[in-house]
Amino acid sequence: MVERLRQKGENLVQEKLRRSRIMEENFGDVYSESELQATAKKVERAKANFTNEAFDQDSAEAMELVIFRRMEAEDWFGDFRSPETLIDDQEDAGPVLLTLIASETDDILNRTDVILVLNNTYMRNQLISLDVTTTTNRGVLRKKFREARDGKNLPRGYENLMFVDTGEEGGFKGGAEMVPHVVVGVEPWLADDLMALELQKEKGPLSAYDRAKLKGLDAKMGYLVVSSVAEQMELILGESEEDQRKLEYFRQAEKKAWARLEDEGMGRDRRDRVTQEIGYMSSEMLGISRPTEVSLGRVAIKGASELAAD
Repeated sequence: MVERLRQKGENLVQEKLRRSRIMEENFGDVYSESELQATAKKVERAKANFTNEAFDQDSAEAMELVIFRRMEAEDWFGDFRSPETLIDDQEDAGPVLLTLIASETDDILNRTDVILVLNNTYMRNQLISLDVTTTTNRGVLRKKFREARDGKNLPRGYENLMFVDTGEEGGFKGGAEMVPHVVVGVEPWLADDLMALELQKEKGPLSAYDRAKLKGLDAKMGYLVVSSVAEQMELILGESEEDQRKLEYFRQAEKKAWARLEDEGMGRDRRDRVTQEIGYMSSEMLGISRPTEVSLGRVAIKGASELAAD
């Protein structure tokens, strides 16, 4: 199936990810040229030492692109699904859900493939860092749940991000500290099949069979991703009233994703091996300690107008 993602020797998934990435060069109004150059050198050194550890990179990249293209469009968190919506009616709230392909810097240095930005009655500009994988290798997964690297002094379950840009008027642009870091994954075949159908759809209308298959596979991946987010946020978030309200949102989102899976007739097959291993490892690694009073994913974010005023 992976071969279907390539045409004329070019990996279409990699090309689409490249075009969708947050670009560091667009942050000249946030960081100095010397800061950007130093960061670029750090990334190049990290890439030179990188080893692909026991997982299918092609399938992981396919999953990244599926999340980016379908999480919002197919309402994976159920924000628009009855009977209970969680949409805030304030005009300045921003998009209910925004998905961003992380910059190469945050991918390489900060374990982040996709950035989620959530706005609803339960939270404002809540960032979540998604680390996408298709491996069941516990050694590799354990590394994903360890403390952030490079002496950041962050507890498990958190990352700092350097490049965040919502790309909209009144949005924010800059770095973010203490962002919840969540590992999500599915078996390679699911990522590959969904991505193949996405690419096929670009060429022309899908058959009735393929449309039904796409809906079913989308519901399955949507549930697996949302349930992993909900389970890990239970371990990451603290006991404050604000955090408990956020947890209420994620619990409801998981229930809605499960209901959608059942509607597509796939409720008996709700888990896969990758998601199970992620669940085991998150309980082992994130259940050790957690902060109780933090403002998650909203620290040190500045808008371009604020930066200009400094």
